[in-house]
Amino acid sequence: MHNTYKLYLENCSLMAKTLLVGGAGFIGSNIARELLGKEQEVVIFDPLIQYVNPFEADYSTLINKRFEGIVDKVTIERADARYLREVYRILEKHKPDYIIHLA
Repeated sequence: MHNTYKLYLENCSLMAKTLLVGGAGFIGSNIARELLGKEQEVVIFDPLIQYVNPFEADYSTLINKRFEGIVDKVTIERADARYLREVYRILEKHKPDYIIHLA
């Protein structure tokens, strides 16, 4: 585990809200599980575009597997962080205490 992330996990407030930008990937889904285990509220901000080879994996199956058991415990916002308007909208709507940028 990266030292910065480890330090964050050790010092984050209970019941804080964390925004995971680009959080629908393998790393993001695992971080979401860690945060939920620390009683954090998790918002995943991801465009949910297909970034796996469609011939190698069924994208919906892959996403379902990543979020199995936590899909009802996270908020998923489908939006693209490349567009400032979307970033502002998500920040205003959720007012996160922390942001982890994985995109």
